[in-house]
Amino acid sequence: MGAINLHLELVFDDGLSWMARLKRRNTSALPAAVQPYLIRSEVATYSFLREETKVPVPEVFAYALDSDNPVGTGYILMEMIKGKNLLSTSPTSGQLNKVLVQLAEVYKELYRHPFPVMGSLDTPGSKKIGPVVHDLMVDLALTRNGGRDMQHCVSFPGPFINLRDYYHALIPRILHMIVVGELYPFWAVDAFLIHKFLFDLLERWSEDIQETGKFYLRHFDDKGDHIMVDRDFNITGIIDWEGAYTAQKTEAFTSPIALWDSKEFFSERKSLSSSELEFARLLDGASHKCANHPTNINLGDCVRFGKIFQRFRICVGYTLYDENMENYRKAFMGLLKEFGIYSEQSWEEWKVFALKKYSEDKKLACLLRREG
Repeated sequence: MGAINLHLELVFDDGLSWMARLKRRNTSALPAAVQPYLIRSEVATYSFLREETKVPVPEVFAYALDSDNPVGTGYILMEMIKGKNLLSTSPTSGQLNKVLVQLAEVYKELYRHPFPVMGSLDTPGSKKIGPVVHDLMVDLALTRNGGRDMQHCVSFPGPFINLRDYYHALIPRILHMIVVGELYPFWAVDAFLIHKFLFDLLERWSEDIQETGKFYLRHFDDKGDHIMVDRDFNITGIIDWEGAYTAQKTEAFTSPIALWDSKEFFSERKSLSSSELEFARLLDGASHKCANHPTNINLGDCVRFGKIFQRFRICVGYTLYDENMENYRKAFMGLLKEFGIYSEQSWEEWKVFALKKYSEDKKLACLLRREG
């Protein structure tokens, strides 16, 4: 059982097993009006992967988009993938390397199937790309066409032609949520300054960062429990594609969270873990020879130079507990070093600079009064 979904194994009389993935009803669940899009997009992703690629994913047998059914909630009935998720195992270095060899082939396979825009698959049986679903844009999706209670009014922003346009839509929404107390309630000033600066930083993105033209399917939550392995550490399936989206090459093929050294990542350093370096080596040589973009680098280099995209993704709307705020600040300062700016400043020095830079911002003034 996860925060959003409940999983049940259904065993038939003949011994066949299916997996039932049901939407939960709790404080973590997204509003009922947006859940049909999530389910439809996830089913569309599974459909594409099974029909168009060699990526091992479960087959979907049936699904319901909303609660108007005998079960009482939206669900997906799919093939049961045998094995354990990688996150729950303790592989030796040799066993992990065996997984990385197979995962590199998954990356290469996804690379063979580019899309024209950044977004999420939204129609089962079709390669049509729709908006990017992000939980921090839910209220915006429910209200932008008026009427929060009408399912047909749901409309997420997108699709987008580059990553910068995506963040142009997302960051103002996060700034609003900070101001009204929905995000970072105990660290509102720090979070506001970071997101305000990140929004301004978008204008300084170079040509190779705001890549356009080719986008590739990316798993949204690749922390390791999405990779199913058998006892010999053969990958039996890649699961949990909810929230998957197409990303530009240099973001789509960064290393999965499962390979990060979290202590190094939440620091101001750029170093990669030994697993990331090995994964990059396995991906060397895979590139789009016909690409006409300055970022025609191989997939291994996407891993080596990908921290800038990983840190940006973490810093924008990062969900954290109070005790993790220090890690958040370090990740942000590491991001600034990736851009080669304010590399000699400490967090405290940067905050003084930012407070002065945005001293005329009325929303910041309101937050400063609130925090006393």
